[in-house]
Amino acid sequence: MKEHKNTSQQTDLIFHLGYDKCASSTLQDSVFPQTKGYLGAGLNTPLKHKFAKTFQALAPCGPSIVGSIKQARIWAEQVYNIKQSEFPEVNRLILSSEFYIMNNIFKTRPIIPFLKKINDQVWHHGEIKIIVIIRNQAEKLASLYAQSSIANPNASQADFEKFCVGDVRRFYENMNYSKCIEELHEAFGKDKVCVLLMEDIGKIEFWEKLKQFSDLVEFNPKDMVKGEKVNQRKLNKNTWKLQDYNNDVRAKYKVNNYFKFFWPAFIAPKPRQKAFEFSKSILKKFYTDKKSKSAQNEEQIYLSDEVKSTIQKHYKVSNQKLHEILGRDLTSLGYL
Repeated sequence: MKEHKNTSQQTDLIFHLGYDKCASSTLQDSVFPQTKGYLGAGLNTPLKHKFAKTFQALAPCGPSIVGSIKQARIWAEQVYNIKQSEFPEVNRLILSSEFYIMNNIFKTRPIIPFLKKINDQVWHHGEIKIIVIIRNQAEKLASLYAQSSIANPNASQADFEKFCVGDVRRFYENMNYSKCIEELHEAFGKDKVCVLLMEDIGKIEFWEKLKQFSDLVEFNPKDMVKGEKVNQRKLNKNTWKLQDYNNDVRAKYKVNNYFKFFWPAFIAPKPRQKAFEFSKSILKKFYTDKKSKSAQNEEQIYLSDEVKSTIQKHYKVSNQKLHEILGRDLTSLGYL
């Protein structure tokens, strides 16, 4: 049952759900910190305001399979208290993490029903609103592969093509954008969901829509379309630079996935951190003793028309539905 909300002093919670490789870092480091009421994540967010990270620890997203409404109530009280003490005039708070939208092994996008419970049972001061930025699946997979190559000793063009063509099935539901948007509309209502396309990021309309939806009073959209934005890993239209392999990062990724699954971050956090560091050091030594490759033989990957076409065919039905939902021609943007 939906509990009564106090709307006399409305304070909405705006969650930017990601996806990864869809401008999350730009929003977290260059856009949201410009405004009062931003609660992380990001390099420029004060530690006492990083409520996005603490929410991630209590939510069922990524490898985590457990979400705690009890912990969410404590979190919500802390959030409202800091809002009242530091920016009482603000009528919305913003939280951002590209990890929110991730699947766990049992559910696709478990964050959506969890946020629905937060909206109905926990947050009594306003409504929950959602920002989601999507990107055509072929380019998103290429960018993701390039980023994760730091933990992949076998990163290469051949491995990338296997990843895109053979392993794309395990990513299907997560990047089934039409289903995601339908679920968000059903949970929160269309007027409370802002969908942006990464392909529009160079247009003033992209940033103006974000400003209006998020009430970014101090933000100037024109600042985001001045000059050429630099993507450090994307070398040109269809080529991405691979990162140098790192055993430490590989161990951190592996241990992080296991711990999120077996030991939720809100349970005994200090012993958990010690166990995490110990496990990481053991796994790093194991990888070193196995003489894992220290650097890839190849320095870049190429998204060929053949691979791109294979991915587009895989998502054809989903993206045709997406076209209907958004009312946009998606063919020229690489979705169809």
